[in-house]
Amino acid sequence: MTELKMIEIFYPESQYSRRDRILREAAKLFNEKGYPKTTARDIGNAVGILNGSIFYYFPTKGHILAAVIRDAMSRGEQVVRQALADSPPDPRDRFEVLVRTHLALLFSEESRYAHQVANREWKHIPAELIGPLRQLNQSYRQVWWQIMDELDEIGLLRIPKDTLFRFCVGGLNWTGRCNIDRSQEVVNKLAREMRELVLCES
Repeated sequence: MTELKMIEIFYPESQYSRRDRILREAAKLFNEKGYPKTTARDIGNAVGILNGSIFYYFPTKGHILAAVIRDAMSRGEQVVRQALADSPPDPRDRFEVLVRTHLALLFSEESRYAHQVANREWKHIPAELIGPLRQLNQSYRQVWWQIMDELDEIGLLRIPKDTLFRFCVGGLNWTGRCNIDRSQEVVNKLAREMRELVLCES
């Protein structure tokens, strides 16, 4: 199963509740207009409900932003962990799967808007809601660290782990914002090229 297909399983459109639809449309609007310029009326119009009805599900617009990011991070980590559980045992292959899945989450129609919002609008998360999001962020970092530790143990890293993490995640997140072909073939190609760039294969 490809990473893009796996994401569809974790984002079953047929099971979207009204809350899910609010978050999905909010993610698109936050990505398109920016968080400060998006109003509850904008979100309500996109979902097809009165803007006041949104506050039955979320007390403030800040809570909507936090929920968009929390759901993106939580589901994203589930997808990554499942992909790694199904991957070959060789750390080089596991690294490539990790890169491929991270990139697929940024390319998939089901998840890319929320992840772009997480990368760009973090500074607008209300202070009282940021703690659990930092914990999710740290949990995902640990996934990367596990793979990098496996590679480091057998001498396959070209650069220090801190630098590698920033280079890979920063580069992948920026690539997710580019207007390029988002097919699985491109995902595979970019992941393979990153593997060749940062790992000592010979």
